[in-house]
Amino acid sequence: DGAQPPSFVPRHYRAPRHVPGKVIVETFWSPQCLTTALDIVHVREVCAESGEDVILREYNATMPGMRERFGIPRTLYIDGVEKGWGYELPTEGAFDQGERSWSHEAPKEWLREQITTAVRESQASVTAQRAA
Repeated sequence: DGAQPPSFVPRHYRAPRHVPGKVIVETFWSPQCLTTALDIVHVREVCAESGEDVILREYNATMPGMRERFGIPRTLYIDGVEKGWGYELPTEGAFDQGERSWSHEAPKEWLREQITTAVRESQASVTAQRAA
């Protein structure tokens, strides 16, 4: 009867060029979404904790042309690897013990673990290259 399945905007993402000794964090977010508004605060804080070891690139998905350029409404990449920020929140430790209230620190701790691991791996790679 002429019905067509929905068409989605294709993703146009390319992993960034590797910068020796640096971790590149790219986040796509929307200020109209309260969840991503909290996410971006956590991303900024955790990236700042790592100082010069992390390059943060923020993309406001609501800005003109962003949909066409990237086709990504919301996610997180660390060194070009999608971490799915906002789609699959970690369940471990997500609720305060003994309570059924959401802990806003759980996603931040998950993010800190992801970035800290990437920084350690990047530093180990640089050290190994220097030793070779």
